[in-house]
Amino acid sequence: MKIYRNPIRIGRNDIFIDLEEWKYLYQGEHRLETPYAYGSYQDIKMAFIYEPDAEAKYITGVSYHDFKQNEHAGSTIRPVIYGSDNKNQPDIELWSGPSRQSTGEGWVEVYIPLAEQLEIGSYDYYWIIIEITNPSVSWSGIGADNGPSVSDANLYNITGSWVHLSDMSYNQNWLIECLVSYTG
Repeated sequence: MKIYRNPIRIGRNDIFIDLEEWKYLYQGEHRLETPYAYGSYQDIKMAFIYEPDAEAKYITGVSYHDFKQNEHAGSTIRPVIYGSDNKNQPDIELWSGPSRQSTGEGWVEVYIPLAEQLEIGSYDYYWIIIEITNPSVSWSGIGADNGPSVSDANLYNITGSWVHLSDMSYNQNWLIECLVSYTG
């Protein structure tokens, strides 16, 4: 079985079907390059909440912007996906990606192995979380857009509870995405 990555389409010239699509809530163009980032000297989790549409079948990947500054490199970053029936707290860990060292390289794509791809439908919301650990090496951050803020795109957790960047008077959203498949 071949897996195609967007923007591959099948069909006649007048009827197209997307096989996969990157979903995100940040403002601006897809794969935005940014001068902004927020982060912490502490362990931090950054999230956006994906609410699937009726046609989505699987979550097949995660992407995030590893902020391009040398002073931000060196911490460990790991994508994690949780399922939840609410927007207040993630409930069940569904998938955990590989940990990698931050290098400040910009956009990073992590594809979920075929046998582990997440079938959509058991939860109302899917929390796409980027966990950053060992920031004592250096300040760590994920890229952010220019705003305006979107309530499901700018969550973070340092102290054990989830809050919005806008609660701290920041008007940006995380540059985090999930890849959704429409075939099953």
